[in-house]
Amino acid sequence: MISVQEAKDILSREMRVGPKDPVPLRQSYDRVLAEDLYAPWDSPPFASSAMDGYALRIEDVHNVSEGRPVFLKVIDVLPAGVQPSKKIGEGETIRIMTGAMIPEGATAVVAQEDVSQAEENKIKIIRKILVQCHIRQQGEELKKGDCALRRGTHLNAGTLGFLASLGFQEIPVFASPRVSVLPTGSELITDPKDWAPGKIFESNSSALEAALKEILIEPKIYSPIPDDADILLSHLKTALTESHCVILTGGVSVGVFDLVKDLLLKLDVQLLFWKVSQKPGKPLYFGRRGNTFVFGLPGNPAASLICFYEYVRPLLLRWLGYQDVFLTEARARLTQPLYKKAGRTHFIRALAVQRGDDLWVDPVGGQDSHLMQSFAEANCLIVVPSETTELHREERVMIHWLPARGMM
Repeated sequence: MISVQEAKDILSREMRVGPKDPVPLRQSYDRVLAEDLYAPWDSPPFASSAMDGYALRIEDVHNVSEGRPVFLKVIDVLPAGVQPSKKIGEGETIRIMTGAMIPEGATAVVAQEDVSQAEENKIKIIRKILVQCHIRQQGEELKKGDCALRRGTHLNAGTLGFLASLGFQEIPVFASPRVSVLPTGSELITDPKDWAPGKIFESNSSALEAALKEILIEPKIYSPIPDDADILLSHLKTALTESHCVILTGGVSVGVFDLVKDLLLKLDVQLLFWKVSQKPGKPLYFGRRGNTFVFGLPGNPAASLICFYEYVRPLLLRWLGYQDVFLTEARARLTQPLYKKAGRTHFIRALAVQRGDDLWVDPVGGQDSHLMQSFAEANCLIVVPSETTELHREERVMIHWLPARGMM
């Protein structure tokens, strides 16, 4: 049996990013960029007006004042999206709309509210104007060939809008892994009509499917597999062939019907670790065959989901291109004392709330590995080190934020 830190060290050494997958821009939201992207042209691609107004030559208005107004002749109207056809000469101006291309000869734009109509086709200016006023310069954001976004950038709404403004239509992102979830156990049912004494509803795959969808992975969910070596072996062969990551629940402990570990050995899956000194989730299994990872999670649903968040999710996030993949840590004060035996790290479902300058954390609901109601209230896990046996009220403890209600 190894420690939590040893298990995570092994996990970290095995982590790798997935292959590059070009996807349409609108499908790349919340993904991670798989290569540097370079500007295909200047951004903005041409000098344009920052507001509705009048394009003019600065030399025509450099001595303007209220006592010495300047009158300019309007020779054209220029909307956005139209290439200018006239050059501004001495004493001339062109009415211009926001986003329209700056016409030849213009060196500033005066806002329409800062002029007045003098007579037909003429405007009167009495306020001083600065050179390049209200002009968006060509290439002021990026020059052609500049790096627009670096590999590893998380693609949010802002970055997608930015890439769209540069004309990108296909974005290279890290491919989503193919994940198979195999719940095991002859006691599992999914239909209430099948209930009988000794049977329980299979819930692990529902929780794991939701947790995987949180990180944009659509898993293949198998129906509950009975404790039959031949049936389980057949499904394992298929899953190992089809998947980048196989997640089993149940069957990894030391009971007579815990078949998973031996069957994986028969299928040439290399054991990387089995059994971690933690509670819940002691019989956690991690292995690899070629480029396919295998996790054997405990059958108890709370233990299964905690192990997913602490171990499986980080490996999958790295595959998706993320750098900071483990649950976000914070320090919080306990609302009540905690006691445990030495020897195992404990993950305690809890609710953390900011009160004044301090973050306070309170264990919630039942903490046994088969109880799930506490997850409905929890937004974090209190992490109690293996050798710690007592924590006092108001003592600061480490917490791991759960992703759904905490932080990535």
